[in-house]
Amino acid sequence: MKSNRQRNYDPAPALPLPWLPVNRGPRPHAQQRPGPLAPPLGPDPARSDAPPLPPQNGTWYTYGHDLTKNVMELYKADGTIATAYDYTPYGSVTASGIDQPIQWSSEHYDPELALVYYNYRHYNPADGRWINRDPIAEKGGRNLYGFVENRFDVQDFLGLWTKVEGSEHTWCAERGDSLSGLALQYGASHNDWQCLWPTSDTGDHGYPNSIWEGDKYDASNLDTNCPSNSLAVALVRSFGEQDSVVFDVSPVNISAVQVPLEIARRAKYGATPITSFHVSGHGARGLDAAFDEEHKYFTSVDIRRLSQSPSFANAKQKKDPVRCWFCRSASVRLATCYSNIMALQFATNILRKGSVSWGTRHITGVEPEYYVLGDLRWFYKNDDGSSIHSNPDNAIKSPTWVKFDGKL
Repeated sequence: MKSNRQRNYDPAPALPLPWLPVNRGPRPHAQQRPGPLAPPLGPDPARSDAPPLPPQNGTWYTYGHDLTKNVMELYKADGTIATAYDYTPYGSVTASGIDQPIQWSSEHYDPELALVYYNYRHYNPADGRWINRDPIAEKGGRNLYGFVENRFDVQDFLGLWTKVEGSEHTWCAERGDSLSGLALQYGASHNDWQCLWPTSDTGDHGYPNSIWEGDKYDASNLDTNCPSNSLAVALVRSFGEQDSVVFDVSPVNISAVQVPLEIARRAKYGATPITSFHVSGHGARGLDAAFDEEHKYFTSVDIRRLSQSPSFANAKQKKDPVRCWFCRSASVRLATCYSNIMALQFATNILRKGSVSWGTRHITGVEPEYYVLGDLRWFYKNDDGSSIHSNPDNAIKSPTWVKFDGKL
């Protein structure tokens, strides 16, 4: 696709500016193809003879770029920075200051189209690919829309993995693929590569940075529609009986110190991620802790201590780290007093984006006198000491609950 836009730059020779950075390293845009080349739309800031930006409002500017040829700064004649640019891995830019189009890869950005012009075709930084086919077709590779073989260090932002026929979540790598690219293909965080499991016939070729063509990985842990795998624990037996009615759960009675290992076992260290987790017991204001009736406790840190660093041997067994133990759409409810701090720690350090944890801001529980009479009433106490009651059906709608979104 060619552009009919007029050139915006004066081709006159530039004044020498010795402080202009010059990069003669590899250029990250498309390979040069034989055939006619469309005239450039502006100066190439990576060339040593590149003219500075023509004066605007009587002021001269020139470019500063990084080692991959992206314009990072626009300098005034006195060497001070007029505009600084920041890019996403795809090439989308944020900047404030002088409005000029030479940005990502030192190519011409068209704000009306939101595309970058590379003479032969346009590139879309929003999704990291060309908008039309490679002019030399399959001679440039099987992916006709790929950008620089889709490599960004070891990142793959297009996701070229091919699903293995007959499987739901097993993928086969093509040339240039990466684990983080497969994670992104699922809409997960690029760090969720840690929850991808190599199949039995896949070897370690430099895990996790080197993935060979033909390697196969199981991505079932990244699916948000996980098979149901609920865990409810009661640290105080009587609380478990009450919560079974109030929250419709079937808690197992265990000591607080057993909970972290019970979580790991239920999740099988990532092979069967937990979809919902419920805790009933005691809590304390300002603490990341849940207590049992013997005053023993566990914290979110105790859970994380069972996690191990990613390794090929562990991944082969569908194990670790702790982010893989809960489904990406998991729900955690800590039905203890003052559990908001613990819920926050769960969301920040254990749960992935898409998951939620719930904690309380007050003393909570079931009124003993009503419970004995068979009239179950759940309550929380305001800061002034007054009790607010609700029937079991409305307990989870109580304003004492605070919701935290997963951050990993």
